[in-house]
Amino acid sequence: MSDHIHHLQKVLRASGRPITPQRLQIWEALHATRDHPTAAELHTRCPDLPLATVYNALELFTALGLVHPLALAGVVRYDVDTQAHVNVICTSCGKVADVSLALPPAMQEWVRVESGYALSHPRVDWYGECPTCQER
Repeated sequence: MSDHIHHLQKVLRASGRPITPQRLQIWEALHATRDHPTAAELHTRCPDLPLATVYNALELFTALGLVHPLALAGVVRYDVDTQAHVNVICTSCGKVADVSLALPPAMQEWVRVESGYALSHPRVDWYGECPTCQER
């Protein structure tokens, strides 16, 4: 069993929520690629599930801190990387990619002190054009 499935099962058990085949299927689809899918994109990857089931699972995963929703240009995408990290977001097509760059604790502390916020999921978003859009 993969680590991410084990993690989901552990979190669901701890929260008293049932581990359903539908939730496992959606969780697998979220982890199959790191492309920050929308609910509709996940639905195309899980066509046997009703769209409402996909939305309900994403709402639960969000409430449990398993995913972070990214509201970009009127579209909500879901990020399974809940650790502090950097996203790059294409201003032309909306594609989102993770960059393997850990945010230094000193930076997080500086932001916390300067803002007074209790940081729950530090993330930095950079905007620009992805390689595909640059070629157009």
